[in-house]
Amino acid sequence: DDGTRARLAAFEHGPSRASVDAERAFLAELGGGCDLPIGALAVAEGAGRLTLTGLLASLDGRIVLRHTATDRDPESLGRAVARHLLHESGGAALLEEIQ
Repeated sequence: DDGTRARLAAFEHGPSRASVDAERAFLAELGGGCDLPIGALAVAEGAGRLTLTGLLASLDGRIVLRHTATDRDPESLGRAVARHLLHESGGAALLEEIQ
């Protein structure tokens, strides 16, 4: 309800929310659940900018792909990092092997 949302808004930290949103967008773009060797770390850089590092690895850990980018839009940033790993770093082939 609106009253509860208003009270909880006091606990909302904008930079933390943006970081979580970027990480979740990255995971969603890769279709990630708990079974895939993927990870993301977003860091608020100030002035509304986020830097996101995404990782995709083979199951045995011998292949590790990473990409880092910076943007102001958390969802766009997360999707862009995931797409870079998939389409420009060989991640699509890696995911096919895993799945």
